[in-house]
Amino acid sequence: MHDIPDTEVGGKTWGYELLVYEARPENVKRVFGAARDMIRNGSQPVGMTIWSLIGLDPATGKPSIFHYGEKKTLLAVKKHIDIIAVIHNAPLAHLRAYTLRFHALSPITTESGEGTFLDVPRWMLIDANSFACDTSRFIPMPGNIRVPVDVKEHNLDALAEMVDELLRFAVDNSDFAASFALVEQYSMHAVKAKGETDSAIPWREHDLLM
Repeated sequence: MHDIPDTEVGGKTWGYELLVYEARPENVKRVFGAARDMIRNGSQPVGMTIWSLIGLDPATGKPSIFHYGEKKTLLAVKKHIDIIAVIHNAPLAHLRAYTLRFHALSPITTESGEGTFLDVPRWMLIDANSFACDTSRFIPMPGNIRVPVDVKEHNLDALAEMVDELLRFAVDNSDFAASFALVEQYSMHAVKAKGETDSAIPWREHDLLM
């Protein structure tokens, strides 16, 4: 069992905004550059996760970026897509102040809503029926192997190159069409409140899980 602490801002209310972009190198740099700025200037508050999924839209086989604040269902956009979701333990009205920078980057489509902590897995596409966790419902016979790595912060040039190579390979090789990349930018306030040598938890200085 895990305790779910409520913040003073949100109480039991969680809000999300989902923004979808075409996964072109210039969009990757702009979208993740805005997310990196929130790390560098300390503006990502306690209780907020910025979550992204990059891959082919399973409805069309086209590459996309889904940048999240919190997400419900995979949208059928006809592009390589990057979804970015911004999820926060706060009402949607409070969340909007943090997502304006992403709206300014001309997403293809957006989605938003409110709920409780129990809705978060569905918004983030990590519930039992999601594309990320039950890929075989969308593409027959896929594997679901993950290779996570922690990194200090976004390297925008390397990230754009990785996305371009991932999507090119997925398009050219149908056996890997279900491949996707995740970039998870968590609120790190509690992790960094302790020194790196004060516990057995490694890599406290890193800000991203990819």
